[in-house]
Amino acid sequence: ALEMSCCIQSSLARILAEFEMALESDVLQPLNKLSEEELPAILKRKKQLQKLISDWNNAKSRLNQAVKSSATATGAAATTMPSKLESLKEEEEELKKRLEQCKDEYLADLYHFSTKENEHANYFIKLLEIQADYHRKSLSSLDHVLLELRDSLHGLADPSPT
Repeated sequence: ALEMSCCIQSSLARILAEFEMALESDVLQPLNKLSEEELPAILKRKKQLQKLISDWNNAKSRLNQAVKSSATATGAAATTMPSKLESLKEEEEELKKRLEQCKDEYLADLYHFSTKENEHANYFIKLLEIQADYHRKSLSSLDHVLLELRDSLHGLADPSPT
């Protein structure tokens, strides 16, 4: 019985090692690649977009403030106001263009990522398949050893007549 227990433990350890290797190569490595390559690029683009939105809002505020100031400006300040307004308007328009471009790129990144949704879901299906296979193999090994142990114990308890 002790020898059989050692054999089954060895067998279970082998099955566990196979499970871990399959898990690593079929699930963890692809998910790690996903988290290190695709997701950071999307998050970086999102951060750029947020910064551009903030910059554009600030530029709009400065432009609106300058428009209000130009309405009340008199004298020398009134003569420099048109050029200042023009440069603020150009800055706001340029930021708006960059914002729209970044937004389009971000949406394209998200769309590209979403087109791989089935591929990503398959990693989790593969995980469940690997786990199920591991448990089946372990259970089969345990059932086989239990059957042998019971048979050997029954053989010892019922000595056959000679």
